[in-house]
Amino acid sequence: MIDPNEKGVITRTKAVCRGSPKSFNISEQIISNLSTKTIEALNKLERYEIPSGVIERIKPKEPFNKMADAQIKEVVNEFKKFMAIVVINHNTEKRVEMVNELVDEVWHTFILFTNEYRKFCDALVGEYIHHEPNIDSLYGIDPLFP
Repeated sequence: MIDPNEKGVITRTKAVCRGSPKSFNISEQIISNLSTKTIEALNKLERYEIPSGVIERIKPKEPFNKMADAQIKEVVNEFKKFMAIVVINHNTEKRVEMVNELVDEVWHTFILFTNEYRKFCDALVGEYIHHEPNIDSLYGIDPLFP
């Protein structure tokens, strides 16, 4: 079971407001500052069903192979919450870092389903959502053009 106090996991609060996706429990203060387009994207994300192939592909992997289906579903829901943060911050300069290995594994696996992942990204933000590893190095620096 996911610890709601773990860093990076959106806590389950009671604060929701008109038009906000209920399962993400986004506060009224945050929702009130979002564009209609972003709220629509969050509602699409809330309704979105991760392709069953993604689930089938992660089930044999450690530690998913020791989880009940309900626990895997909870991890998938946490992935959707993470993507909600990505959507909210999409047009800002803020970088959203992944801090949960299980949620990250869902993302890695989903990206392998390239057609579905591309459609997912297009529906949410209108472009591909890139996954950038959390590393402190020269990642992203082109060695040919420093």
